[in-house]
Amino acid sequence: MKFLSVLVLALSLAPSSLAWSGVTSSPTRSLKRASAVSVSARKRSGSGSDSLPVANLPKGCARPKLVVFDLDNTLWTPELYQLKRSPKADKDVWLYEGAKAALLELATEDAWKGTRVAIASRTNKVEWARHLLEKFEAAPGVSMAALAEFKEIFPGSKRKHFQNLKRASGVAFSEMM
Repeated sequence: MKFLSVLVLALSLAPSSLAWSGVTSSPTRSLKRASAVSVSARKRSGSGSDSLPVANLPKGCARPKLVVFDLDNTLWTPELYQLKRSPKADKDVWLYEGAKAALLELATEDAWKGTRVAIASRTNKVEWARHLLEKFEAAPGVSMAALAEFKEIFPGSKRKHFQNLKRASGVAFSEMM
């Protein structure tokens, strides 16, 4: 399975208290493993400079039950507070290439079928964010809004977002990424 090396890096760096079952290691081993995964991913990604680094996760590898994305400067750019009027997808706001690849894989790959997707954003442009989620596609015919089963979009604390996600999804923090 291909997946962004960023997510693989996050998995390999996660402290055991935050990682899901079966993913534990020391910080030193994690850094070495993360470096190896990153280098390996770059080698497999092709020689073109615009290729995305990807990594192959082992078949049957544990997957999180819930993958949570922020919006501004994580899935898209620019941050919504920087805009003066309601933005249009792909005109005023653009998805990062890595975000497109991750969303496409989550939406289409069988290995991720048991994984749910959520959004946690502190933006004060709530309606703009929801509108963009409807307009951007995670996969052909699948909007980001449809892919993300849970959406916590409001100004305030990320802690509150995650508490709400845990309550709504029934997924423990240790099973989230």
